[in-house]
Amino acid sequence: TDSQYSLPEAAQPAISETASLTAPAAEEIVRGQNTNVTQIFHEKVSISYVKESNRGRMSGLNTAGQQNNVQTTEKDWQIARKLEKPERVKKLDRIGEVLHFIHTNFDKEISLEQLSQTFYLSPYYLCREFKKHTNTTIVQYLNVTRIMNAQRKLMETDQSITQISREIGFSNITHFNRVFKSITGVSPTQFRKQL
Repeated sequence: TDSQYSLPEAAQPAISETASLTAPAAEEIVRGQNTNVTQIFHEKVSISYVKESNRGRMSGLNTAGQQNNVQTTEKDWQIARKLEKPERVKKLDRIGEVLHFIHTNFDKEISLEQLSQTFYLSPYYLCREFKKHTNTTIVQYLNVTRIMNAQRKLMETDQSITQISREIGFSNITHFNRVFKSITGVSPTQFRKQL
């Protein structure tokens, strides 16, 4: 069947003998493209390290399946720190999403359970990470956001305090007055009179 079809041979560019000897192999190019610093570091050592403070070593590194104490350079530590950052960035992004959610929905009822379901996190983990990144609790942050908006409305509008408290997400005027005074030091009525 090969003799039935005669196909012309594809034209090959002329390559000098020295160029073909010095050209990198296709394998090397693919490896160079597919391997970045993170992958090289992971090949070198598995990331299960604990820095020993006195010796400047990484303990418990698994190289070639063995438990060793490997002398590391400052460059190794810099790479290891960079490897940790994406996880921190993800956490910050998620906390940023929670903050954005609070800022856009502060006027509605927001519960810890609702936030944890919205962001697919356990309530405990959400509270812990929120506190770690903002130095305040979710409830405190929500209350401060609501009170700042209440202050703005008290300055810019002539709405009643009851109406403002409902618009910013408080269902109980007594609770609103208590939270407002705890954050600003004065009651909403006194705040409006000071203007």
